[in-house]
Amino acid sequence: FFTAALYFERVLHYSPLDTGLAFLPQAVLIAVLSFSVTARIIARSGAKGPTAAGLACAALGLAVFARAPVHAHYLTAILPGMLLNGVGMGMAFVAVLTIAMSDVPAGDAGLASGMIGTSQRIGSAIGVALMATVAASRTRALDHGHETAPTLASGYHLAFLVGAAVLAATVPLALLLLRRPAGEPRASSVAES
Repeated sequence: FFTAALYFERVLHYSPLDTGLAFLPQAVLIAVLSFSVTARIIARSGAKGPTAAGLACAALGLAVFARAPVHAHYLTAILPGMLLNGVGMGMAFVAVLTIAMSDVPAGDAGLASGMIGTSQRIGSAIGVALMATVAASRTRALDHGHETAPTLASGYHLAFLVGAAVLAATVPLALLLLRRPAGEPRASSVAES
């Protein structure tokens, strides 16, 4: 969110209101998927698949942002990435939370939820620091004393690519390392019923 907002304002020259409106389709998708669709998918097939699929969609969304031209048109260059990120985050957030909370005793649910929230904030802070550093370093290396839209865009594009690579690397890790929580349905048993 942070890097994309900077990209919208500093490269595409969106106003703060336009930047907020640019995020609206993504936010709506996250809400719709988080409150209904993803929960039904998890109930039918478990959380591991939606986690991996969500991470892959979010990675693809960042890769789309990395290809946006300096004078990007919202509908053709920005909206597809927003939609992919919305689907990815709407699936992954709920699925990861489901996995994290699945084996927590009821008496420890508040503590576990707080730890998950804290972990998300720390992870977000690290991600923002990483992407901002990558973007600023790339821009500084190219700007030769003055920032221009192309040098800023190049920095943000590299940051989006790094973010996409990190997310893409988590997809096989999610498939290999996440265990099926006790009581979670197996895809084969769902298909049989």
